[in-house]
Amino acid sequence: MNKSNVMELKKTLKITTEFMPSIDRICTCFVNGNKEKLISNTESYSSLGDEEQFKYIDILKAALSGTIDKKLLNLEFGSNEASIKAEGFMTEAYTEVFKSEEKRDELFDTIIENYIFDENYLIVAGHGVYDVPMKASDGAILEDETTTYEFMLVAICPVHSTKAGLTLDSDSGRMVSSRQVQIVQAPVHGFLYPAFNDRDTDLHSMLYFTKKPEDSHPELIEKLLGIPAPTSSVDQQHIFESIIAEVTDDKADFEVIKTLHENLKEMEETAQYNGEIKTLHKEEIKEILVSAGVKEEKLDDFEHIYERAGGNDDTEFKTGNLIELDKFAVKSSDVEIKIKPDRTNLVQQRKIDGRNCIVVALEGDVRLNGIQINAPASQL
Repeated sequence: MNKSNVMELKKTLKITTEFMPSIDRICTCFVNGNKEKLISNTESYSSLGDEEQFKYIDILKAALSGTIDKKLLNLEFGSNEASIKAEGFMTEAYTEVFKSEEKRDELFDTIIENYIFDENYLIVAGHGVYDVPMKASDGAILEDETTTYEFMLVAICPVHSTKAGLTLDSDSGRMVSSRQVQIVQAPVHGFLYPAFNDRDTDLHSMLYFTKKPEDSHPELIEKLLGIPAPTSSVDQQHIFESIIAEVTDDKADFEVIKTLHENLKEMEETAQYNGEIKTLHKEEIKEILVSAGVKEEKLDDFEHIYERAGGNDDTEFKTGNLIELDKFAVKSSDVEIKIKPDRTNLVQQRKIDGRNCIVVALEGDVRLNGIQINAPASQL
């Protein structure tokens, strides 16, 4: 799913005076730190009180939040036996869970058995139906033509206990003692199935949410999809940084890194414009290093360099995970210079009086601490 698909689906979860969200059923399961299932319920969404409706929608929307390929992972089922079995289970689950207590508990038990978490948590599963308006070739909405997208959105939320103490009793106007209360937190993991790819149902894919990219709980991913969890965005960046460190002897040239940034940013923008997700593999990583100016003799042993960094033939890299493309900052222990990502042409590295310097061309109105100054003409 791309950003546009996610945003369109999130809009269907809004609650207004004129619009009810696409969610029609809610299943919940409270699990303690010993992996014991204490409560398991199914309710009609419309039967809930107003405050409960808002809270559940906030939880489910949060499981669709974050950057694609960092917090929101597009995952596909594989062709191996375990993955085919997992896909069959999910295909049945996303509708039957909300009709059958047996299927509901089967899904919850699968999550509990394969989710390593030693605290209390709540599983919230919402069933939704979205009548997707069709679009003409020019992008215009065709209000009278729709397709149906039925989905299951699941959120896993830690539950924290408040401390007993004093609280205000508004009825009596007095401070009274309060008991310990279990408070449901924002979700830390979750998934959407089927995926909403190209504004249509994709039974072969899932969108997986992780609040922290470095903590995706791969054991749950592997059970849900029957395939190894993908390399996290954090690990992708670490592998890439390790490769750069080795091919540059830990002394990457400024122009090499600047060119890498520019090339990756261009790839990412092109992919976004085309509604695609740009994926790189081993040979493409080598190609972008060559195009950025890394000396070819440094890449003669690239196969082993790549493996030592932690990559393998199945490792996929997303352009947005390799370098922070939304900013361009040069930082030392005493100085930090920030440049608009699309104006890297203003920056050069130079040796001046024997010292390494970053030279920035100044254009237009120049201010120092808010005060306009007379900037000398650029020598770049």
